[in-house]
This record gives sequence, C-alpha cells and structure tokens, in this order.
Amino acid sequence: MADVVIIVLLVIAVGFALGSIRKNRKRGNSCTGCPHAASCTKRTDCQQDNANNEKS
Repeated sequence: MADVVIIVLLVIAVGFALGSIRKNRKRGNSCTGCPHAASCTKRTDCQQDNANNEKS
C-alpha cells in the first residue's frame, strides 16, 4: 500500500513540474527558472549569464 502512495505522489509531482514548464513555454519563457526569461529576446542571455557565473 505504501508503494502505491509513493507512486501516486511521484506522478503528481512530475505532473506539476511538466505543467509549470508547459505554462512557461506558452508565456514565451524558454529558460525555466531564469530571471531574464521574460525579457530575453535572443534566448541566449541565460547561457551567457551561466557562462559568466561559472568563470567567477
């Protein structure tokens, strides 16, 4: 019985994660979790910020 509860909770968590990603993509945010996602025009700002953060 405990296995079923765990599986159901995992399915719910994955469903919410996929729903959040889908909602962000509909809004035009391609970089989920990126603070610049809404204003990003080239869709490369996130990659450049990550590269700069790794160098520091």
